[in-house]
Amino acid sequence: MEHNLIPEPETTRVIIESEDFSSLPINKLAFFWSCARQRLEKINSYIEDSCNFTKSLDSVFPSLKEEANCRKAILTKLLEDDTITIDILSDTNGISLADKEYNLVYSAEIAIYRSGTPKHIALYSFVQDSASEAEGLEILTINESNLPSYIRHIQSNAKREFREAVSIIAGHKKIGRKYHARTLKI
Repeated sequence: MEHNLIPEPETTRVIIESEDFSSLPINKLAFFWSCARQRLEKINSYIEDSCNFTKSLDSVFPSLKEEANCRKAILTKLLEDDTITIDILSDTNGISLADKEYNLVYSAEIAIYRSGTPKHIALYSFVQDSASEAEGLEILTINESNLPSYIRHIQSNAKREFREAVSIIAGHKKIGRKYHARTLKI
């Protein structure tokens, strides 16, 4: 399965800093939000080296939050279907230097399988505010032509939800096999 879903940091920067960025359809905003999160380390290095990444993604947080379409934790919802398994292709976590408020980040590129057959590549991200760690945003964007996105706004207890999401992924990585819904302890 090939996965060239995420644009390079320079391409991401140009798109995010364009005048039209915040007026993109919500699925594209969610996609570029998640791309920037998945490229966190490269973008942070880029900022440290050139200080040339000037626009914060904090500005689109309200738009994404307003379009939230999930109430339940996205990974939990995804794995409710016992024919679904996920495989983590790559993940990252840390602090986004480009963002001042919503800068605590966890992101993963995942492969989604149904009954053992590869179905999708997706980007998953969870971001929380650094001040209170109470508010957060969880997004899953599927690599399909229309970029379907699942967005959940966490109004409180984001720190706990963040740990839970990271724990699902970390549990998968320790086991070294696809993560199956029946093995979840949530």
